[in-house]
Amino acid sequence: MNKDLLIFGAIGGGSAMLAFGASYALLETSSLLADFAAHIRLIREENAPLGTIFVVPPQSIVEKRKLDKSGIKKEASVVINEFVSTLEKEGIALDNLYRRFQPHSVQPNLKLAGQYQPSTGILYVDTNNLRETLLRALLEETITFDEDKKFIAHGFERINYDSRENEKIIEHFGYGMNETYKQLFMARHFDLPIRDESLVSLLRMIEEILGTTKLEDVFLTGNLVDLIHSFMSFHTTSTFKRWIKSFDRAYTSLHRGQSYSLSKNNSLLKQLGVTCYRGLFLEIAENYIRYIKRIAQRPGGALTADILLARLDQYLFIPSGDKNPSDYKLKSSDVEAIRAYRDEMFPHRKEPSYVIRPKDSSSIK
Repeated sequence: MNKDLLIFGAIGGGSAMLAFGASYALLETSSLLADFAAHIRLIREENAPLGTIFVVPPQSIVEKRKLDKSGIKKEASVVINEFVSTLEKEGIALDNLYRRFQPHSVQPNLKLAGQYQPSTGILYVDTNNLRETLLRALLEETITFDEDKKFIAHGFERINYDSRENEKIIEHFGYGMNETYKQLFMARHFDLPIRDESLVSLLRMIEEILGTTKLEDVFLTGNLVDLIHSFMSFHTTSTFKRWIKSFDRAYTSLHRGQSYSLSKNNSLLKQLGVTCYRGLFLEIAENYIRYIKRIAQRPGGALTADILLARLDQYLFIPSGDKNPSDYKLKSSDVEAIRAYRDEMFPHRKEPSYVIRPKDSSSIK
């Protein structure tokens, strides 16, 4: 081959590589700027007032009846029957599902799979993952309440509208806590996989403090006012408001940070979200330890306190990055700080001779 051609090829190839490198660097810079802008927006939202918590209006009682599943395929009908029978056997009222459910309402949509559209009554599913996506959509339909474009409530989530402008959203909060609790609820009742174990561990501790029955009831009825009143028994309202906003920030950072990072490293948005998550975990864990201390001081409460302290060890144990690389991780210094606070509160507690680690921490229910 002609030597000049070799030189030209090398130069041309090098130019192409330089052009590709410059293009990639530009994309990376754009991604970092987008991450940073999104993070600033989340910080502003977190620091803003919580917003108006409209009380869900009283709902009429709907008698149990057979759902009209005309236009719905047999496979989907089986999943719907499973959803209804499972929750009713566990004593969970499904009045809102009976109130909202419509025939011809199950539709495939890969992008929106697992979601419920209140304005149309449509349950979106992935036909290749029908059971999981339809169960999730049915849950969303069950916990959805609205009042004539004044607000929409999904469990812990609120979307508030401007009464002067049709469908203009002026406040949206609670979605991080809500999406996380959905995972815990569906794992508990239907053995669905938990996607964000790190965030779910935060809600497990809150649930221990407030009680599973209380948290599930608020989640299913959208009664955030009752949740705040319950929360006030062990902390201030301002703390609750900050926690629910921090959940939004941590959840958004985690999932936005997963979706469009161009490099092998985590995106800037997720890295900044880790800081938010770690601070939230430390604060909730300290409250959890103080709650356990109160339990221990009750007559006969020592055994229950030991069980809860063992659970704390499990909450600190998050699956390895190889198993779930997208999840958040605590630093060893965080774990040490939590354990130091635990030892300060329980100075005479003896460490167990061994700690059983679950193969999958989602087995903690």
